[in-house]
Amino acid sequence: MQFDPLYYKDRIRVVNPAGDVGIVTLWSPVATVEKKLNLIEPALLDAGKSRVAVVANLYGDGMLAMFCNLHFNPQIKHIIAMGQDMGLPTCDEVKAFLEHGVEDDEVLGRPIKRVKGTKRLLDLPPDFDVGFLQRNLDFVALGQLSDAGFAQRLREVFASLPPPVAVAESERREVRMKEPSASDFTYLPSDPL
Repeated sequence: MQFDPLYYKDRIRVVNPAGDVGIVTLWSPVATVEKKLNLIEPALLDAGKSRVAVVANLYGDGMLAMFCNLHFNPQIKHIIAMGQDMGLPTCDEVKAFLEHGVEDDEVLGRPIKRVKGTKRLLDLPPDFDVGFLQRNLDFVALGQLSDAGFAQRLREVFASLPPPVAVAESERREVRMKEPSASDFTYLPSDPL
């Protein structure tokens, strides 16, 4: 199976489209992370040798799009986060999502899902399968690129990955995010018309 994103295609760097690892660079520029990886372990970004399918940023608001892309690309089994988190709980939210799932909540009178134990809200489409992602993915946060021991942790994580598993094209799940509608917005007297 080849990696094929539904969302943010122009913001995702594909390394080996048949790979089973996704690298999330958080707020660090992809080019900065790639430079560091090339210094530590150049084979990680070699399309012919790497298990890395994609490298991309993950800002909090892109989490739902990432999860929808992962539904459509079930060959991605491992998400490895690294880079600057800007003091935001993105890694904790992904970890909580995979470990604890979501719960019902309400915002401004509208039902919504919240990642259990966090403040992260997700407006999940009806065909979104939390359990599928929980069963299919593992997640590791390696910390900042400049952290002591980063290179060693990176090597250890890749060395400990289980062998890749073949995934049939029929296992793709197309989950489309909801498109905002005019009824989703409330105009206030101070809004320009």
